Amino acid sequence: MQRSEVLKLIRSAIENVDEVESCTQKLIATGSAYAITKCASMLPNANIPLLEDAIIATKDSDAVYDFAKKVSGANIQKLEDAILSFGRTRPIYTLSFERMKSIYSFVRDIPGATVSKFETYYIENAPTWSLILFAQEVKGANTRRLEDEVVARGYTEDVLKFAKKVPNADIEHLTDVVCSRKEPYWIYMFGRFIKTANTKKLEDALIETKSVGCLTEFCRYVKDADLARVEDFVISTKDVHSVMYFVENLNRANKEKLLGALPSFASLQEAYDYAHTCRKITLADLEKAYDVTIKLVPKATYRPIWSMDLYEDQNGEPGQDPNEDFHEEPRKDHNEDCDERPNEDQK
Repeated sequence: MQRSEVLKLIRSAIENVDEVESCTQKLIATGSAYAITKCASMLPNANIPLLEDAIIATKDSDAVYDFAKKVSGANIQKLEDAILSFGRTRPIYTLSFERMKSIYSFVRDIPGATVSKFETYYIENAPTWSLILFAQEVKGANTRRLEDEVVARGYTEDVLKFAKKVPNADIEHLTDVVCSRKEPYWIYMFGRFIKTANTKKLEDALIETKSVGCLTEFCRYVKDADLARVEDFVISTKDVHSVMYFVENLNRANKEKLLGALPSFASLQEAYDYAHTCRKITLADLEKAYDVTIKLVPKATYRPIWSMDLYEDQNGEPGQDPNEDFHEEPRKDHNEDCDERPNEDQK
């Protein structure tokens, strides 16, 4: 039945009260959600319970939501039970975006909807992004209950999203959760994006993971991080690469302090091997740290031309003088090293 025909039939029933029941039956028989909703919203003295049963029979979540929104006097509890019953046999977390959207819209927009009932449904059936959206926008939602469910599902990225998007999330609790999982990347990300998080607690957790890379990024983006304390930890690792990485990738790092600690655990050669690939660490920085003058000479020509030796090696022996010519041993003729094979007459 065309929409124009639906409206014509309803107008006829409005003018003639005796046609209300027949009109209702005809529109229900069409199975059209549009026809059923129009009948309930426009027709005086319409049989609302009968039309509610008809709209529920369509098993269309959007149609049930539309009916509840447009029909005055609709039984909201009956309709919400129906919309929640659709698709319950589906495996958990597999409901489509469209399906979850209609359920979410119902509890958000329909006055009188039972929020706790929808919360339970979401916890049992909804993917995590829906839980976060529910906590973020549904008035009267039990945020802590939803927060505990997000934490229980075990994905630290979702914990960060919850803390970032839900206005009344328990940041202190979520900080403890993130720190307890000892995942350096997510600890750093939590400190970067959650401005009200406990920086000291996150810093302690990061140091415990011993991830210099994430500590570097943490100090870059978290301005109230204790930089001097982190630098002391980096030095305590006694790892040349860690110290060089921290200096190279953090502009506000104390270069003099960090490089000055290198002689206590690394040779000059080892420090140079890392430093020659850095843009911010120069030979002058190494000379100052080790209190030496570095003179470089090229290695023999059979080595890669970019490979360099320090003028003095670790044993204090001088390297090759750059003015001294490189003499390669003359190659012996192959026949001088092996006997000629006997010809047939010598056999």
